[in-house]
Amino acid sequence: MRFNATHYIKRALSMPPHQALRKAWQLGRNKYQAWHTRAKDANRPTYATDFSQARLLQYVTRLPLSVLRENREMITGLAQNYLDHRFDLLGSGWVQVKHGMRCRGFDGHRYDSGAVVTADREGRWLEGRINPSNLREAKKLWTLIDADYVPIDWQLDFKTGLRWSESTWFHDIAYPKVPGGDVKVPWEISRAQHLPVLAYAYALSATGEPGFEPKECYAREFRNQILDFIATNPPRYGVNWCCAMDVGIRIANWLMSADLFRAAGATFDADFERVLTRSVFEHADYIMHNLEWQPQLRSNHYLADIAGLLFAAAYLPRSPLSDAWLAFAVKEVIAETLDQFLADGSNFEASTSYHRLSAEMAVYACALILALSESKRAALASYDHRLVTVPAGLPPAPAKEFSVAGRMSLLPQEIFQRLARMADFSRDVTAPDGKIIQIGDSDSGRFFKLHPLVTKLTVREAKARYATLDGYEALPDSAIYWDEDFLDHSPLVAAIDGFFSSESDSRWLDFHLIRQFVTPVADRHPASLQPASHEDALDKTLKEIAAQPENCRQQIEIEAPGASLLGNLKTVAYPDFGLYIFSSSRLYLAVRCGSIGQRGNGGHAHNDQLAMTLYVDGKAWITDPGTYCYLPFVEKRNAYRSITAHWTPQLRSGKEPSSFSAGAFQIVGDPKATCVYFGKRGFAGYHTAFGAKTWRVITLQENLIFVNDAAPAEIAQLPVPATDKPVAPRVPFSPGYGQALR
Repeated sequence: MRFNATHYIKRALSMPPHQALRKAWQLGRNKYQAWHTRAKDANRPTYATDFSQARLLQYVTRLPLSVLRENREMITGLAQNYLDHRFDLLGSGWVQVKHGMRCRGFDGHRYDSGAVVTADREGRWLEGRINPSNLREAKKLWTLIDADYVPIDWQLDFKTGLRWSESTWFHDIAYPKVPGGDVKVPWEISRAQHLPVLAYAYALSATGEPGFEPKECYAREFRNQILDFIATNPPRYGVNWCCAMDVGIRIANWLMSADLFRAAGATFDADFERVLTRSVFEHADYIMHNLEWQPQLRSNHYLADIAGLLFAAAYLPRSPLSDAWLAFAVKEVIAETLDQFLADGSNFEASTSYHRLSAEMAVYACALILALSESKRAALASYDHRLVTVPAGLPPAPAKEFSVAGRMSLLPQEIFQRLARMADFSRDVTAPDGKIIQIGDSDSGRFFKLHPLVTKLTVREAKARYATLDGYEALPDSAIYWDEDFLDHSPLVAAIDGFFSSESDSRWLDFHLIRQFVTPVADRHPASLQPASHEDALDKTLKEIAAQPENCRQQIEIEAPGASLLGNLKTVAYPDFGLYIFSSSRLYLAVRCGSIGQRGNGGHAHNDQLAMTLYVDGKAWITDPGTYCYLPFVEKRNAYRSITAHWTPQLRSGKEPSSFSAGAFQIVGDPKATCVYFGKRGFAGYHTAFGAKTWRVITLQENLIFVNDAAPAEIAQLPVPATDKPVAPRVPFSPGYGQALR
């Protein structure tokens, strides 16, 4: 990315002098290293042209064909879209992605995506696109691709038509500040999370299941797409080498997909195997040199880096470098899982959706560690730690082992306990409609999509559901539209169950694939961490609220006629995350009260302290509207994370509890939200974002929910949800990134 002097000056002025000097020295060193690498990359290939190693290892050996057959219609439908290079990502609708396509635009903004491409077999079409030092090798790679293959434009934001150049060195890539343009779109397609479906289609076609193309079609498509990407995205060039997180997710998906194909009986030619193995090495080498590591704050980005590095190192044949990479990745996966997942099992990002993203990384990385072959385990006993020179460091061999349930393990007992609590958190934040409640950001991010969650609609039905499909004409209204569900965590929970459950049957592919890696340990589902609650705190708080001036307090009465709301009432708390949940046969009520996450950075938190989510009789009455988008429209990003998008105590002045002035991924000002009572009677808590305490007390009765709020200034009156009618937030409900319901 381009140098932003103003940003660094502001940061320096906010630091102590000694820290600013150290940062300045580090910045100068990094800039010199970048200059030196740029010059080197401009004059010689960034492909590892002298690379020669044996084929990749294999970990998946069989597929759950019965589960695949149960999902046959979904698999054949999705696979046909992917054969046609048709993708539905980040609210795009199902569109065919190719060079020179006319994009529909995003919120009325559309750009020229460039010229149509006719790809010749010799790769002459790459001239003028690929930088000179890599052109010869790219053309050579293109000759390995089938003659009738149409290339995918991997550099394109195929929602708006904004396009990046594949000949631009990765540190020189800029993120144009144009309305609607979103770098996440090319990153998302390049994560290759669609490829496992092609392997499933191959497996079902091989068994003679009806409705599929000949099995070779799926294997050839997988091979061609991988070669297409490698040929048109030389290492360290183009938008898809900007972010190590996406590099890590991509290589993990390539490797998992190749393994699934092999488990289904597919074989690939020696040239492809050589190119794929080399690219795995290139991905790992890139990650090691571009780790998103900071001593103060490491987030889901760094977790993706090391998870991707682990997959690459585990699948690569043994060598001094891959051995050291593996040892480093194992150490860091353990450390970051225990650091980024809190004692109650929730994720430190303060987001229920980022909880799943990070949990998938931790779950599959931990499973792969447990699955390492004897040869790879031997590597962990004899690696050369001097080959890892990154700040996080690597101690000398051997890697540490732990005693778990009477046997030695590469993972400590605490990891298994944390995994169990991760699953508990996802279960408990799942509302009666089967979808998780949205707290904090959601960018629809995943590590794997091994069991796609889609609903079969028609295009007409999808357009009626989503306002963001206005103007969509890529498919006729009568065509099938596979609509992805971004708010169902069931596959993640099933994957974690694979570590513990004694059962061998499940409807989820994630469960069966985890079982390829893991021998289950004894069931271990620790109880959630309940905060200490003092009965008199609720009554004392109500008295304090009653003593406030009338214009600084409000009482809201929510009526729910019918059977008692309190029947079989259960309470569960996640105090480290800051979430308090009541559930019964009629009621689901969650209250947000806690940290803004990321150790006070708040990059994925919203101004939602003391906000409620409410379901009655399985229907949503009060919900968090989600996220919608990040950088394409910063004003909309801020609208979705603002206090007025959440059902929480608000001042009539419209003042925000925390400021968005530091940018799109930071909140300035910790509201210091505190729960003082949580139990069968209800909830009481406060925050101090407006200076003095802002209170909310929720009390539960048979058919009534009383909400009492008080603030240090004139309070804005919140709407009262009517029976069966949800409260409409200021912004449309967004079930996935780039989507908004009508």
